[in-house]
Amino acid sequence: MATVNVASPWAKPTSTAGALKTLEVLRARHVRASEQVLENADFLFASNLDVPKKLGDDYWAFLEQLAMAAMDLGRGPLADDCILRLEERFPDSPRVQVLQGMRREAAGKLQEALKIYDLILDVEEANAGIWKRRVAVYRQLGETQLAAEDLCEYLDTFYTDVEGWLELADLYSTVKDYTHALQALSHAMVLAPQNPFYVLQFAETAATNEEYALALKMYLRTAEMVESDEDGGFLHDANEVARQAWLGVKTCTTWLLAPPAAAVRTTRVVDAEGALMQLLSAGELQALDELAGERIAGGNLPDQ
Repeated sequence: MATVNVASPWAKPTSTAGALKTLEVLRARHVRASEQVLENADFLFASNLDVPKKLGDDYWAFLEQLAMAAMDLGRGPLADDCILRLEERFPDSPRVQVLQGMRREAAGKLQEALKIYDLILDVEEANAGIWKRRVAVYRQLGETQLAAEDLCEYLDTFYTDVEGWLELADLYSTVKDYTHALQALSHAMVLAPQNPFYVLQFAETAATNEEYALALKMYLRTAEMVESDEDGGFLHDANEVARQAWLGVKTCTTWLLAPPAAAVRTTRVVDAEGALMQLLSAGELQALDELAGERIAGGNLPDQ
């Protein structure tokens, strides 16, 4: 039996066997790669290959793959044809209904998409993908509060979804609700405690909320995490992350050493600053400020 060697799923198709193999590889790897999917599918159609007969039962997975790629790249009629064939073969299938909802989204019919997603969740309450699609639709509609409420309900069930917590933080930040954004980010840090990006995002959000004592602590934690990653295995851009962390430290120390007279500060923030000053004298804070300046100027940052 001849072996089809696919060096890369990104290579242009040169044979029907190669195109079929590429599409199979992309499906197996759960890679969307819409341009490659359409390029290989178009190659198959142009070759006059009897695709349904050649693929057998895999034909339906191919149609699902092709429908999503067509929607991604604005080929609505092709997407409609794929979805119609799937609907005829699998009536009332939630997977087909998902495609129908996505097609409504692509056409700007967001309310219709919401109705489809609601119907699916009535039957499959634990369908994580549909929860996320519904949140995405609410965001497109500008319904940030509904999106946040939906995402909170989703995370009650799927607590370990780090990306979900990050999106929730982003939703809260969009409406300047930084306190709840920090709470969401704290869950992400619990789930992925070794990820300095999440710590840095927490620090930046705290600084935006003018919680400089808290932000300083987390900027320093970020710098420590990056600079202790000796083999560089976790970060490819360690220097830039460290630089951002030390820039944040500099911002915080500058503010804490001489807060603006007109600054509005809540009791919680004042208490946090007071607790920090019990640990650090003004001289130590000044020394930290100077150290941050040295690091920013190109001093001892981790090697890549």
